[in-house]
Amino acid sequence: MDPRRADGAYRAGVSSYGRFDVSDGDIRKLAVKPVEVLLVEDNPGDILLIRQALGNQAWPINVRVATDGKQAAQLLAARHFDPDLVILDLNVPKLSGLSVLECSQREIPIVVFTSSVDPLDRRCSFELGAKEFVQKPAELAAYTQAVSRIARNWAIPKADSGAKAS
Repeated sequence: MDPRRADGAYRAGVSSYGRFDVSDGDIRKLAVKPVEVLLVEDNPGDILLIRQALGNQAWPINVRVATDGKQAAQLLAARHFDPDLVILDLNVPKLSGLSVLECSQREIPIVVFTSSVDPLDRRCSFELGAKEFVQKPAELAAYTQAVSRIARNWAIPKADSGAKAS
């Protein structure tokens, strides 16, 4: 199949091996550094669903889980783990999700992914620096699509400067 479009341009895209450009039938893969995600979630079922949805993305995503707000705040403060994205449930034990937002670094994008329908939670989340507020859908397919959309919008892969393109 000819990779050129009708206008003569070449297709580019993302594969499970990284970003690639198609030109003259030659695929040049660029090594992609895995996206580091901190998932702050205490429900084992939600953890499983989110891990599965993130694992189905076209680029590598490493997920680290904090099952309570205190653990999340400690991970973010320690700086030995530097996530590219935080997916945060507001209703977690020990320290609320809003408190985690309050003590987080502003340069890390945080997406609130919660079952809360309270408009005050939404407003406070944005005031404390959340980049997006997503209510967890009750239906499985919609839930998976919501997580995939979060990944596409916020878990953007970067070229791995330490690896060589093949």
